[in-house]
Amino acid sequence: MKQAQVHEQRGEYVEMRDHCREAIKLLGPADPIRLRVEQAGRVAEAMARLEGRMPALLRGEEKLSGRMELESLAHLCLLRGRHGAAARLYDELLAARPDASRLLPAAARAAFLAGAGKGEGGPALTEATRSLCRRQALTWLQAIIRRHARLMSEGPPRARRQAKEKLRSSLRGLPRGGAGLAEGEREAARRRGGCGPTSC
Repeated sequence: MKQAQVHEQRGEYVEMRDHCREAIKLLGPADPIRLRVEQAGRVAEAMARLEGRMPALLRGEEKLSGRMELESLAHLCLLRGRHGAAARLYDELLAARPDASRLLPAAARAAFLAGAGKGEGGPALTEATRSLCRRQALTWLQAIIRRHARLMSEGPPRARRQAKEKLRSSLRGLPRGGAGLAEGEREAARRRGGCGPTSC
């Protein structure tokens, strides 16, 4: 399972699928971890198939089956450097479910990277589009901080410590304090509460 987890963390879904298939051959029907390996193999197979469909999905030539597939596609786009596409997809997910706070760190990372012109298609984005992405990234970053700050100030000691660690984990890899934004962009985000990166 450890090797399968390594492949999953790297986004190596074909390798993860193949590893799970080989592991299942070595496990007896009653082995306690067989079910976990089979489940991991199904996840890897689904993600590998989705990646094969990704170009057509992003062009609008195919349709997603539902929210879970939309979330998986957003995750894949972020892993593969399609930051603008990932930001759009996370924006769609969060617009439908504003309470889905677990998506905020990935959404903010995608929007920041798109706003910096990183990844596939990033250099071709106009400055206006990048600015929209940076503003949305800052709005999502502020939402992450507000959520955990409330828990750190109102909860019992143990809950406060856990909230602090979760905040650190959520912010890992993100610019601090809206780094990369012009002061006008930071002020606009504070005043307007952000705007969706619909053109990212």
